[in-house]
This record gives sequence, C-alpha cells and structure tokens, in this order.
Amino acid sequence: MTSRKQAKRAVSLKTCRLLYKMGEFDENLMPKMRVSEDSKSYKELFPLWEDESPVKVGEKTVYPGTKNMKRQYPHKPPVFLSECRPQEGQTAHLHVIHMKPVYQRPPPSNNRKMVFYDLLNSGKHGWALLSSKPLPKVCRFPIYMNVGELEINLICNANSFQVSDEQVMMAQKLNTMLFTELLHKLYKNFLVVDQENKEQSYLMVPIIKEGNIGKYVVDWATVEKYPHLPSIKPPNDEQRLAMTFDKKSLEQTVIIPWYRGKFAEQWRIVVEGLNGISGTQSLLHFRI
Repeated sequence: MTSRKQAKRAVSLKTCRLLYKMGEFDENLMPKMRVSEDSKSYKELFPLWEDESPVKVGEKTVYPGTKNMKRQYPHKPPVFLSECRPQEGQTAHLHVIHMKPVYQRPPPSNNRKMVFYDLLNSGKHGWALLSSKPLPKVCRFPIYMNVGELEINLICNANSFQVSDEQVMMAQKLNTMLFTELLHKLYKNFLVVDQENKEQSYLMVPIIKEGNIGKYVVDWATVEKYPHLPSIKPPNDEQRLAMTFDKKSLEQTVIIPWYRGKFAEQWRIVVEGLNGISGTQSLLHFRI
C-alpha cells in the first residue's frame, strides 16, 4: 500500500468479507439482529404497556401521541395525604420540612445574602405537615431560589402526640391566613378550605426545637397568635417619637413598612440594626 489510509481501507474490506462469511453481516453488509434465548420481550419487561395502533375516525386516521388521540389518565391523590386531617382522640404525626442551602455561603461584604443564608441554615424554626397518618420515607429533593439551590429533606414521623379540637381549629385558621393573606398571590377565587377531610387535608404548622435533644414540637403560641395578619396603621408623630426598638429581638424578623402599603412585595427581612443616624437615639434604622 502506498499510504496508511489505503491500508486501513484494505483491512476494513477484508474484515467485512470475513464477517459476511461468518454470517454476522447480511447481503448489504449490515449487522444481523440476533436475539438471545435469555432475552425477554418488552411485553415481559413492561407488563402494563398498552399497544396502540392508529384509529380510523371518519375519514381521518388518528395516530397515538397526537392531540387528536388522547389517553385519559385517572388522577388519584396519594393515600397517605388523603383523609389525614388531625382529629381529637387520634394520634397526630409531625413531618418536618428541613431546608439546607447547598450554595456557598456569601462573604461578609454581602451582608444581606449572608444573613439570609444563616437564617435558612439555622434550623431553629421551620414548618411541618401535621397529619393523622404516618408517612413512608421520602427521598431528598432540590428546590431553586434566586439566591441558589436548597436541599429539602422531609423528616417523616418526627414526633407523635394528641391534639384537641381547639388546636386543630387554630391550625386551620392559620392555614387559611397563610394561603389567603400571606401567600395572597397563590390564592384564587375557586380555592376553598377542605372541611370534609378528603384530598391533601393535612395542615401546615410552624415548629420549634425543644430541649437539649432538639425534639421538634408545634409552636402553638405562634399558631394562636396569627389567625389573621395584623393590620397596618400609620402612626402619628407622637407615636413615632415614642417608639423604641430592641435590636436583638427584631433581627431576622419580617417587617412591613407602614408607609409603603400592605403588599407582599414590600415585606422585608431585618438583617442588621443600626443606631440613629440623625442623632435621635430613640429611633433605630434597619438595613433591609
């Protein structure tokens, strides 16, 4: 051969001739499809698979997978999340929603995002599902915010206890407030409160860690305190001058400036307290 390229071609041609004589290639020098005796058909591997063929509808032929041929899917909610409303005399189960930031902690120079990262990573406060049914183990899954990725771990059956009818009603009022006032953008006119204990009848409740062992319990004080969001009333000049603030108690809390109106877009998280800038020490300015 005069070149390496021609040598490769000659070797490839001889290889094809040998494979054809061995019965591996057909007359078009294409590999023959061989099915092993141990291999299973797709019907054995997928017993619930339904074969669909084109259907004649009038003068048209409708093919599977097109908008003209739809397969009805019976929607059924999970059994563990249905008919699970907490009731008096039954054991209630607490399923904790644990959030953990996966993205890197912002530097101290970016104070706002750093404080928000620490708030998400503290684990002191949070939310949980309150249900009358225990839940099986659920895999961790991610959610994505504009600051980065969060890993969600649902700690199933973190605590079990008895609840009273009064506590259930307080939790129900809190949930109504959450989805109609706090998360008012998600609220639609056709949404109603489930009073019949049917699909997704669990309740969302705030939680805290109790004791040295870190046992999760329902924060009933917060549940009782917020059946509704407090109304925002602009203070007069005398009330503004008499205002005093505790820096530590207000950090990492949510405030709504009264002069901006009651809108979700105007809610702010207090990340740092500052002393009076204009010489008036009775006022505290917040970097939010």
